[in-house]
Amino acid sequence: MKTLLLASLLATLPEAKTPVASEACNYTFVVDARPVDGNYQKIRLVRDSDGNYKATHRVITAGFGFPVSKTKETLGEGLACQETLATDGLETLVCSQDLRPADGLLIELTFKRNEEGKFDAVIHRESYSTLQGPGIDETIELAYGLELKK
Repeated sequence: MKTLLLASLLATLPEAKTPVASEACNYTFVVDARPVDGNYQKIRLVRDSDGNYKATHRVITAGFGFPVSKTKETLGEGLACQETLATDGLETLVCSQDLRPADGLLIELTFKRNEEGKFDAVIHRESYSTLQGPGIDETIELAYGLELKK
């Protein structure tokens, strides 16, 4: 009887969320707030033949009386991604590369699902001070309310 009770209690506990290496080929996160509230944004992660990812961020502005502008920025290359899954899908995706102290930056791109079931994207960049200049430590909120396109 005690074993049955313990087994039923364990079955009701939420599953532990453990990050695992991503095996997905590509990720595309999109939000289109034009023409009312803002811009079109797309963050795309494309897997290369080595299993690493290249991240790009594309923004198209709404204009609002000004010319529409289009920009595309590479956020990072050679990123290793780990995803944390919930029972209903992707919970977080963290893609990073650390080339400190020798060659450059720590880049960490994080997508986290919010209360609405959409994703918020944040990038963190950090480097050490060198003879060429001071180090950096910056966190930038890239986009809110992104939808994961499959």
